[in-house]
Amino acid sequence: MIRTLLRTLACCACALAGLLAWSQTAAPAPAPGYAIRTDRSGAQINWLTGNLEAVGVGYVRDRSAMSVRQARTTAMTIMNREARRVLYTLRVDAHAILGDLAKDAQALRALDSLLAHLTVIDEKTSAGVVAMVGVLPLYGEQGVTYFGAKGLSTAKAVEVKPAELTLLPQIPRGHTPQRFDGPYTGVIINADAMVLTPCLFPRVLRYDGKELWGAALPQPMTPVAVVNGPVRYAANLEAAIAGKLAGDRPLILEAVGVGQGCYPAVNLDDVFLVLNEHKYQSLLTNLPIIFTLGKTQ
Repeated sequence: MIRTLLRTLACCACALAGLLAWSQTAAPAPAPGYAIRTDRSGAQINWLTGNLEAVGVGYVRDRSAMSVRQARTTAMTIMNREARRVLYTLRVDAHAILGDLAKDAQALRALDSLLAHLTVIDEKTSAGVVAMVGVLPLYGEQGVTYFGAKGLSTAKAVEVKPAELTLLPQIPRGHTPQRFDGPYTGVIINADAMVLTPCLFPRVLRYDGKELWGAALPQPMTPVAVVNGPVRYAANLEAAIAGKLAGDRPLILEAVGVGQGCYPAVNLDDVFLVLNEHKYQSLLTNLPIIFTLGKTQ
C-alpha cells in the first residue's frame, strides 16, 4: 500500500511539474516597445517612450555559423553607429543640441560613453538578414539628461522675442475649462493644436513671450529633477489623461502659441490659474509636466 501511495504521489508530482512547465512556456513574452522600422538601418528619437531607438542590419552570406556571427557583429556595429549619429542631433532646448556640447576630446568621450547604455531589446533574422534593435533611455541615471543639462543655453528665465513667438490669430479669454476638480496631481500642457518640436528641457511661456515655468521659474530645478527629466511627451491630450501621466486629476492648460519652436505659450488667465494653484500646493514642482503633441497614433 505504501508503494502504491508513493507511486501515486510521484505521478502527481510529475503532472504538476509538467503543468508548471506548460504554464511557463505558454505565456508569450511581451512585445518589445519601439516604433522604428526594422527592415533597414537607422535611428530616431521616440519622445513618447523617452528612448533613442536604433536599428542595425547585417546580411548573412551563406548558411555557415561563421557567416551568421559576422552578420550579427555587423548589425551590432551599425546599430551603435546609427545611435551615435542621432544622439549628436538630440535637441537639448531651443538653442542647443547635444553635438554642440562636444567641444573637446574629453566632452566627446563623455558623450560617446552614453552609448554604453544602448541595450539590445530585439533581434530579427529572416531571409538572410539580421536586424538588431537597441534603445537608449533619455531620462534617468543611465539617460542623457545629465549630460544634456550642461547644454542649457541659460539657467535664467528666457524671454522670447515677438518675431520668435507664433500665437493663435485669436487668443481665447478665460482659463482652460477643467475636466477634474482639485487638488490637482500634475500639469498637462495641451499643445495638440500647435506644431511643437520636442526637446529635453523645454520652457512654458506666457502669451507675451516671458517664461512662466522652466529652468529658473518659479524656482530652480533640483539636480534630481534635471536627471529624471522635468517633462514627458504624450501623443495627445486623451492619451495623456488615459495614461494618467500627470496623475488622476491633472490641471490642463491650453497652449495658445509656440515660442522658438519648442516652448508652448499659454494665455493670461491660465497663467493666473496655475500660479494660484502653485502658491498653495507647489504644483509646478510636481514633475514631470506633460506636453502633448497632437498625434493621432
